[in-house]
Amino acid sequence: VILVALDTLRADHLGVYGYARDTSPAIDRFARDSVVFEHALSSSPNTPPSMASLLTSVYPGRHGFTGNGDRLPSDLPTLAEALQRQGFRTGAFVDGGYLRKRFGLDRGFMVYDDAAGGIARIWPRARRWLAAQDGRPFFLFLQCYDIHAPYVSPPPYRGMFHERPYEGDFEPTLAALDAVFRGERKLDAAALAHIRDSYDEGIRYTDARIGGMLRDLAASGRLEDTLVAITADHGEEFGEHGSVLHWQLYHGPNLHVPLIVRLPGGAGARL
Repeated sequence: VILVALDTLRADHLGVYGYARDTSPAIDRFARDSVVFEHALSSSPNTPPSMASLLTSVYPGRHGFTGNGDRLPSDLPTLAEALQRQGFRTGAFVDGGYLRKRFGLDRGFMVYDDAAGGIARIWPRARRWLAAQDGRPFFLFLQCYDIHAPYVSPPPYRGMFHERPYEGDFEPTLAALDAVFRGERKLDAAALAHIRDSYDEGIRYTDARIGGMLRDLAASGRLEDTLVAITADHGEEFGEHGSVLHWQLYHGPNLHVPLIVRLPGGAGARL
């Protein structure tokens, strides 16, 4: 079992969910032989409670984890613990932040690598761990922040969706976006288009890396006997309800996330 969580990825910015831009060719190909859940909703528009729900199968009102100086409650069983009891080797390779070990989300993982570095560094470490499993059943959890603000992608992805270069002075740092969220700064149409374009470029960059991961799995023969699920902890807003980022509680852009599950051997369906 491989579970991939792409932080801040809203479903409607992927081709498989109807987006017009070519942001996700690799994920779209993957989806053809997968079960695509059209109406998957995050349990929270914020990473700590959402990821805790994903790994414990209980709502935030039950686990209570916020990431504000607390830890995942020790009395809640986790997916990794359940699979380890069934004989699975368990490994996680995550991008730090709210998934650092100190928050308690590492429980049940025999290896928990939170050294971060983005998906370009995370997957090679995970691939080496995977190669060492020697045919034993495994649960691999991968997570990255490459799509998350400040929406900066490496060449050739940076700028690829800008129809014209942005000439304004807004830099989408977390501090600047927080100021917009708090109503202390307004974005004009050009700035809003700039951050949306940059976000899409982050998706395309991450999609290319996911494509490489899937090719590696296919080349090693792993893909045909592994359940692979791709999802996200929450989405992102670009002015649809008057603000940015993802802390607006009840809006679709923040809660509608992809959930694409490829069963061993592949079986396409939409639910």
